[in-house]
Parts: sequence; C-alpha cells; structure tokens
Amino acid sequence: MLGLRSSDEVRLGDRFMRVDDPVSVWTVRRLVDLPRLPLHAQLECSGPFHRRVLVSSVVLHDRRIYRSVNKAEVQPKPSARSMAAELARPRGWRSLFGW
Repeated sequence: MLGLRSSDEVRLGDRFMRVDDPVSVWTVRRLVDLPRLPLHAQLECSGPFHRRVLVSSVVLHDRRIYRSVNKAEVQPKPSARSMAAELARPRGWRSLFGW
C-alpha cells in the first residue's frame, strides 16, 4: 500500500535507528494492521528510559527519518562494569576537558 514494495516489508525483530538519534536502536515488537491504513509497527527502545512508539511502515522506510540496521552495525552501550573500571582510575587519567 502507498508504494510499499514487498522487499520493504516490516517484520518482527527488525531493527531501526532514527537518523537524528543514531545511538538508540528501535526493535519491531508488534505489527498492527488497521483497515484502510498502511501497516504500522510498534517499536521499542530499551535503555534507561524504556520507550515505545507506533509508526507507519511508510515512515520506517523513509531514509530521511529511519535507517534499517543489522546487529553488526549496532554499537554496544558501555556496561556498568566498564564504566566502573573507568571511574576507578586515578584522577590524573581523566579530565572533563581532556587536560
């Protein structure tokens, strides 16, 4: 519908990143098929603030807004252990301004 090709189908588990927020990764958790409307997907972004949004598949495939990503492209967020190790270093090792 609305020019959506079969190769552009949205599937459960697909992952997307917003162009204006390349750090957050959104995963398709549910598909919603509403009468007379394009397919919609419920996206979930886990992190410190667990967020959910409902987005049209047409918007998901608009490269100005979202970009499809695979697992290899996703940068892992620092773990609590790696952050604790960084904070445990002597003060001379780090500085807010890099000096």
